[in-house]
Amino acid sequence: MRGYSERFRTAWRGRRFGSRPLPRLLFVVFLLALCSGAEALHAQTTFTFVQITDTHIGVSEADRKLRQTLTDIQKTFPDTAFIINTGDLTEIGTRDELTTYMSIIRETTIPVYNVPGNHDVRWSETGKGGFREIVGPTYQQFDYENLRFILLDTSMLCEHHGHFDQMQLERLETALQSMPTSMSAVLCFHHPPLISGNVDNDFDFAELIRRYNVPLVLVGHGHNFTRYHYNGTTYVLGGSTSYAYVLGDRAYRAFQVSPDGILPYKRVVKTDRLTSESMIPRTRAPSYYGEITLSASHKDGNGRIRGRIATTAPLRVKSATYQFDRGRRLPLEVSPSGKFEILVPGMAPGYHQLNVMFVDDKKTTHLRVANFRTDLLDKDGRPQPPTIRRIFTLPSGIQSSPVVDGRLLFIGCNDGAFRAFDVVSGELLWQQQTGAEIISTPAVSEGRVVVGSNDGYVYC
Repeated sequence: MRGYSERFRTAWRGRRFGSRPLPRLLFVVFLLALCSGAEALHAQTTFTFVQITDTHIGVSEADRKLRQTLTDIQKTFPDTAFIINTGDLTEIGTRDELTTYMSIIRETTIPVYNVPGNHDVRWSETGKGGFREIVGPTYQQFDYENLRFILLDTSMLCEHHGHFDQMQLERLETALQSMPTSMSAVLCFHHPPLISGNVDNDFDFAELIRRYNVPLVLVGHGHNFTRYHYNGTTYVLGGSTSYAYVLGDRAYRAFQVSPDGILPYKRVVKTDRLTSESMIPRTRAPSYYGEITLSASHKDGNGRIRGRIATTAPLRVKSATYQFDRGRRLPLEVSPSGKFEILVPGMAPGYHQLNVMFVDDKKTTHLRVANFRTDLLDKDGRPQPPTIRRIFTLPSGIQSSPVVDGRLLFIGCNDGAFRAFDVVSGELLWQQQTGAEIISTPAVSEGRVVVGSNDGYVYC
């Protein structure tokens, strides 16, 4: 700071307002402002973190390849601050595989954060319990150099595909809402959303995060280096340390973070190849485009739905498509003001989801989602909304089947709680917390209800 001090003294001696010297208080304020700026620069120093994924301990030689990958990380990126494994740590999630994985990870001095993948829980005899006990929590977040890293769990018991549990989406939005305006978020989980149908509610996820500064999402599952973009967010797949269909094994990504942005590197140990990619901005570019609003000329499923994409500037659409309820994606004409019209032939009455995907003149791909309802018409042409007796809102996902006994409805949930509702009033009468997810169907007989939990116990 010697050079800075000399310049400050020179400026202080020579600076005058008319014939009067610069007030000493203003000089002190100037110094404080400079110190604050120095702290801000310090808060965004350059650092490197690494993404590994799909380590698949349990597959032949996967443990050896993981050790070689960790050794290569320390050699190629010696200043790595931490490593994130985006899932499929093991092949079938046994306790032995999870324990072996953790013993290998502990051989490195670099901190390693982990998220579960479908292979870690789908066939595991302990469900997600073994992962939580041996590896760690299935949801976590931490801040590092003005970046918030949020690790999510998209895995489902007994399922290959992924799902964002409602509780996690709520925690995610809380974490994003609480970020300072200068902070960005990096999200990490296993299943790649918005491609190949990997996640069943990925449109809800995309609609949530587009409102926040999320420049980067790290995923696994695909064993390759795919990179794609939606709503200004970059999604990257991280290869695989165990086996990759095109790349070869021991493939991972590294990210050098600086005030200028996030610079990704692709590393393949087997072929000794290291390549960099284009920089990802730390702050996602603002969007001129808002939500979709819909109006239907006929709500009987056989009319036209008119909609508009809210925009604060003329909409320069190069191409656009739409999709109802994950059906066939079809081309869509969108006007410069954001208006569009869709013919709706023979849509069943009930609740539906429309997603519109469009590419603007800057080659940015945007995705917007809207939910709507179609009604039956009576003999006089008046709409008759679908009859829904009761809606039960639950805080977590459900893989169990509900059972009704008189006025009582019993349901087990993925948060481990077994709940009883009054069917008529919708009131929650009682709930019993178990030690793990409940995916079994309850049995009711002679005034007793019995259900099994993934914690290994049967409750009555």
